[in-house]
Formats: sequence, C-alpha cells, structure tokens
Amino acid sequence: MSWTKRILLFISSAFLAAGFYFASVLNGWFVPAATPASVSDLITPHLTVYRPEGDGPFKTILMFHGCGGDAEQQQFWGKTFQSMGYAAVYVDSYAGRGISHERALAKVCRGRELLGAQRAGDVLAAITWANQQAWTAKQDIVLMGWSHGAWSIMDAFALDQKGELPYGLEQQFTADLTSIRQVVLFYPYCGMASQTNEQGWQQAPTVLAIDVAEDSVVDSNACLQSYDWISKSGVGVQHHVLEGVDHAFDVDAVSQRENRTYRTAKPESLEAIEQVKLLLRNFLDRS
Repeated sequence: MSWTKRILLFISSAFLAAGFYFASVLNGWFVPAATPASVSDLITPHLTVYRPEGDGPFKTILMFHGCGGDAEQQQFWGKTFQSMGYAAVYVDSYAGRGISHERALAKVCRGRELLGAQRAGDVLAAITWANQQAWTAKQDIVLMGWSHGAWSIMDAFALDQKGELPYGLEQQFTADLTSIRQVVLFYPYCGMASQTNEQGWQQAPTVLAIDVAEDSVVDSNACLQSYDWISKSGVGVQHHVLEGVDHAFDVDAVSQRENRTYRTAKPESLEAIEQVKLLLRNFLDRS
C-alpha cells in the first residue's frame, strides 16, 4: 500500500472515530447506568431549602443552576422567592458528583459531560423529593432553570414526549411531570443536543421564557424554534427579551467573586433583575 493511501486511510479512520465519539456523547451512550435511587442519592443530600415561616403548604420552586453552578446566584433567587412567600429549593447537580467549578467550566459548559438529557434525571429526582415533603403544595411545583438548568428541564419534557428516560436512567421515578403547571426558563441553551429543537412536549405547563437581546453564549434563534415546537404542543409560552444585558446577567448582578469577568455591567444587570422580579411575581401569582 502506498504512503498516500495509508495517509488517506488514517485520516478516514480518524474522522470515523471522531464521529463515533461525537455521536456517543450526544446520545448518552457512555453515561453510566443509574437507578432512580442512585440519582436521588447524588441530589437530595445537597438541596438547599428556602421557605417562609409556617407549615405551608407553599408553592415550591425547584431551581436548577447553569453550567457554572453559581451558588451566589441561586442563594439570591432562593431568598427572593422566600420573601415573596414561596418556598424555593436550590438543586445542586455538582456536589454529589464531585464536579468542581473548574471542571464544570471545562467539561459541562463545553458539552463534554452531564448533558441536559442526563441531568433531566435530576429534575425528576427533585420533583420526587418535593412530593414527599409535608410543606409543599403538591400540585403547585414550579420548575425554574438557568441556561444549562433550563436545557435540562426542557429535555425532561421532550424525552417524556418520546417515551424515553433521561440518559443512563434504568427506570422511571415515582413522580413525573404531570403535576408541573409552571416552568420558568432563564436564557436557556437550545442548540445542538437539545431535545426540544426537534419536537414539542406532551405535558402542557405554562412557560415563561426570559431571554436576553445580547446573548454571547447561546443562539437565540435556536430557542425561538424550540418555543415554536413547544407552542405547537398546546403549551402556553410567554416570551420576554431583556435589552442591554448578556447571558447570566443575574450572576453579574449578585456576584462578589474576585477577578470575575463580567459580561454585563452592574447597573444594567441590577436594573434587569428588577424587571425580572415583576415578571416572575405576575407569572407565579397566576395559579
């Protein structure tokens, strides 16, 4: 065999191997098998609960962080919802898996680990846990996600539509999505590997989607296609676009981390948060 043919064969093999790896990641082929109990064991010990005084039952907001896993952001919103009279639960998808901030940025944010279709199992685990708490209003649980967390929520609904389980999950949780009446999506990821850019949802919660006009991280046009799919399923989608702010503007508003790179200046991000508080209050008070 000539050297030219050998080189071409090597290049072809490399492309095939890369294609197989890419497909395996997108389809979750390398995700370890997990039972509902094992996923719950990763999630429930690391939940942070913010709830008003009293026994409830309270409308409960399950909060799913973005790929950066910013705890300050989640603490801010948890306390905000608590002051509004709602219970809120920060669902940390990283602590139980040993995913550091650096690893999250290098792998999760780049789509190399914990895709939305796998993290959709965390969504079901959190719903199952919430249904077991005496202080939650079982028919008034809200799913709220930021970027990667919003992607995970959307994938949970899209996989449910296809009759498929989250990546790696061996069997269904005792709780499902049928009781979810409201969903809030902050600047969601809707690009490659998102299940909702291919089809709609079977369940029909009311959706509040909050996007930003100057998003430097995700393609807003892809999200418009996803919202269209969801709307065609009979789901009500309220779409709001915030001007003058970038992706993760609320992280910029509340972060005290030193040497942080800010996408949006503090004054603009704080102003946007006040707008969002009004949107959320009007949305959450409707049911």
